[in-house]
Amino acid sequence: MNQNKLFRGTRVRLALWYALVMGSILSVCAFGVYRAVFRAHVIALDSEIESVAGTLHDSIEFKLRQPGSLEPVIQELFPNINLCKIGASCTQQQSDTKRHFLGVVNKDHYYVRFFDTSGRLIATAGNYPEGLSNVFSNEKWLFLKDSKGNDYHQNSLVLHTPDNGD
Repeated sequence: MNQNKLFRGTRVRLALWYALVMGSILSVCAFGVYRAVFRAHVIALDSEIESVAGTLHDSIEFKLRQPGSLEPVIQELFPNINLCKIGASCTQQQSDTKRHFLGVVNKDHYYVRFFDTSGRLIATAGNYPEGLSNVFSNEKWLFLKDSKGNDYHQNSLVLHTPDNGD
């Protein structure tokens, strides 16, 4: 009778140790897979943001004439991005899906901010979220939060005029 109790107790302890060890191993593996998938997602997102920013940069840069100001031709070049100069009253318009002028910012996931050389915000475009800080940062990659707590990953590029002014 005592041998049965001893056997059952040992069996229960062994089963608990097995569950604990296997649970720990599986938890560590699950965390590793989560981190790998998350990292792959961030890399893909960074690549997409960089591609969109590069397309915008290359399309806008050669149209600029004077540092710190946006030429009216930019609005004509990209009619779907809802370019709004700071101080002007602007409304978010629905993008026309039949037009394909630089459709990269027609998606709801992108916005563009233009700063002058002194770090003052001069214009926004795209689906600009409310409550973002208007403080300029020289960092190429930046993580921002809006007033609703949504996270944004921002890529900053310097635009140059033909005479190489920022």
